[in-house]
Amino acid sequence: MQYAHVISRGARFIQYEPDNAVCLCRDCHYYFTMKPGQWSVWLAAYRPGLHDRMALLEAARERQGGGVDLAAIIETYRREYV
Repeated sequence: MQYAHVISRGARFIQYEPDNAVCLCRDCHYYFTMKPGQWSVWLAAYRPGLHDRMALLEAARERQGGGVDLAAIIETYRREYV
């Protein structure tokens, strides 16, 4: 199983956002990477609204300015997900 970003990891303000991810098998991850249109269809069917929510969150965080605090992200993951 692989971690796949809903919106590309290039969207730096939500790159580490847990909701910006889904778990896919290796073959599906590769397939959707090569066929972004099919990725959109799959997301609409299985995670409706998720792409739009993540796009809005990325835009809001970018407007707030500042950088990504990796130390805070690591601490949050340790506290909440481990």
